[in-house]
Amino acid sequence: MISALILAIIYLSFISLGLPDSVLGSAWPVMSRSLGADPSLGGTISMVVSAGTVISSIVYSRIEKRAKAGIINLASVAFTALALLGFSFSRNIFMTYAFAIVLGLGAGAIDASLNNYVALHYKARHMSWLHAAWGIGTTVAPVLLSWYFAAGYSWRDGYRTISAIQSCIFLILLISLPIWKKAEKPEIGTQEDADEGKKASPIFETLSMKGAKVTLFSFFLYCGIEATCILWLSSYGVYARAMDASAGARLVSFFFYGITAGRIVTGLFNDKTGDNVMIFLGHAIFLSAAAILLFGQSLATLCTAAFLLGFGCGPVYPSMLHQTPRIFSSEKSGELMGLEMATAYIGSTSCPLIYGLVAGKFGYDLLAYVAILFCILEIIAFASKLKFTRSTTI
Repeated sequence: MISALILAIIYLSFISLGLPDSVLGSAWPVMSRSLGADPSLGGTISMVVSAGTVISSIVYSRIEKRAKAGIINLASVAFTALALLGFSFSRNIFMTYAFAIVLGLGAGAIDASLNNYVALHYKARHMSWLHAAWGIGTTVAPVLLSWYFAAGYSWRDGYRTISAIQSCIFLILLISLPIWKKAEKPEIGTQEDADEGKKASPIFETLSMKGAKVTLFSFFLYCGIEATCILWLSSYGVYARAMDASAGARLVSFFFYGITAGRIVTGLFNDKTGDNVMIFLGHAIFLSAAAILLFGQSLATLCTAAFLLGFGCGPVYPSMLHQTPRIFSSEKSGELMGLEMATAYIGSTSCPLIYGLVAGKFGYDLLAYVAILFCILEIIAFASKLKFTRSTTI
């Protein structure tokens, strides 16, 4: 019973985690004009958010044996609700940067904490469905903003509404804290092992594990291209395909529809197929979608491409996370999970920023080419990682 309640709370937390992730990319074409900022600076805001996330992820890898998952969860949601509210009151890009730091600090610890908990305690299908719950959260922002823009409302109204939703989730999590306390017990069999597990290894020792570096590089690549699509798909539609802001936000919506659907479907099959099969299948779908994006012109074609890009992303991230304790052991999974989150957000930091600066000079239609390049590199990195796994059917 406690396990089922904890799982329900984690599902809600993943929805909360997804809410802030899509709002900036959907709002930015309008938001940048309101703040008097160059459109290419959207990547710098994403960079600041991700930098805060990297910091909190690394901190998590140091404290994960001591901190309580429920408290980490609660504090993180509070940070994101405050940051989103702050965004709505920003009058210039410098205020936006300040609240972006707060948003990033809130996101990193909860991401690492919940992913590690699920990888240790639940089957692969739950990891996929929980990330589908994240996808549900991410669809709320672009749908809401698209409706707000069409109805003549401001992007500030959208941010305040999403902050209010986060605040409601915070209250639910606050009430649920006693359930987490009942569920807390050592993750490792004996007390001696549990005491040993509390001693965090130095980061360089974790990095020296076989397969650790290439694993982290694959997380960098995947999250780099996913974050680039999230932030710049709307701008791709507006600047490269002459869409209005509402239609541009719709592309982001379809990307998140796809990623949510992909993770729901993955959860139905990956206990039988194994994580590796789903990862390679996701890459194949993503490559096909990027080709459609490259040549598509109509709104229907571009929405289809955006959906398939998300659908291809769907299996990759949760399957990679679910492998972590099986490749590197449950004792080391928390430390490595924190580093995976940190590396993932370094990719989320640098790739959208670099793309924004390059696209500002050479055109926003580069997105499809970048997506193809990163996907090919990711396939190579993941194939290299298979040499270090205990079983290629993980």
